[in-house]
Amino acid sequence: MTTWEPGIFVMHGMVYEHQGRAYRARYGHTALEGYPPDKTPDLFDPISPKAVGSSHT
Repeated sequence: MTTWEPGIFVMHGMVYEHQGRAYRARYGHTALEGYPPDKTPDLFDPISPKAVGSSHT
């Protein structure tokens, strides 16, 4: 799992970790400072730890 950080390219469908939680990207985009996954529900879906590595949430 890739750690979310500003400046990375976020790929659609990939799982990213931010502050100990996992999020699946809804769209490809460049991560911007001040817009982490927990603050941008239009861009990321939080997923349960059991769903990490699965193609379904």
